[in-house]
Amino acid sequence: LRTSERKFRSLAESITDPYAVFDHQLKYIYWNEASVKETGMKAEEVLGKTYKEVRGKSADDSFEKALRGALDMGETKVIRTTFKEKYFNVTIYPGNNQVAVISNDVTERVILERSLLNSKKTFEELYNKTPAMMHSIDREGNIINVSEYWLDKMGYEKEEVVGKKSFDFLTENSQVKAM
Repeated sequence: LRTSERKFRSLAESITDPYAVFDHQLKYIYWNEASVKETGMKAEEVLGKTYKEVRGKSADDSFEKALRGALDMGETKVIRTTFKEKYFNVTIYPGNNQVAVISNDVTERVILERSLLNSKKTFEELYNKTPAMMHSIDREGNIINVSEYWLDKMGYEKEEVVGKKSFDFLTENSQVKAM
């Protein structure tokens, strides 16, 4: 049994992400060194306490629900939560009357995703609001997007043109020049 426990501790301490184990009462029964580094809380401050006792008023109810759900249903759960202005993807693995939790810091990813969404929104606004007849086509010449100005001037609805050949919307003279 001691050998088994030593192997478990060695393996658990090799995990570079915060890793904790909760018992059936949702009390911490294991807290690795990466958890200490990430939270600033030593194992002695956490072990034997519930998540709410440790986090106090900043406790995330969805995290506790996910813990309970994984324990009761025996299903792995993945949630996103925050701690000290950081974002974490948390995977909760059920076991024998306990759950193991691994947290991955995804703060940089969340910031990049938000930046990408903002850039996309800015591009779409520029594309749609620019007073020019703009359209985008794929490699086969099919229209994949058109500006609001294009639709207004041409008298079409977006659904009528997306997927059609851009060539079909040229005048005869322009079609000859385009060949």
